[in-house]
Amino acid sequence: MVWATLPVEDQLSERLAIRAQLAHAVKICRETVMMITEGAGSTVHSAGLAFNRKMRDIITVSTHLVFDYDTALEQHGRSMVGLEPNSILI
Repeated sequence: MVWATLPVEDQLSERLAIRAQLAHAVKICRETVMMITEGAGSTVHSAGLAFNRKMRDIITVSTHLVFDYDTALEQHGRSMVGLEPNSILI
């Protein structure tokens, strides 16, 4: 369904659900990268390795406020039970 055709209150609920899904995906990606990093040992931290760059990228992206896992899930949960968001980041 196209968001523009949804009523405004349904658009918000849909956006919060997608934000929660994105935050969850970023959390899984970060956990996976960290697991690989821990298993690879200290060599993976060499500046010239492509994996080092990818590791730093996912860590940097995952610290962005919009991907905060707890906040995203809280806002989605609030919308599921009919409560208004209590965060300015919706």
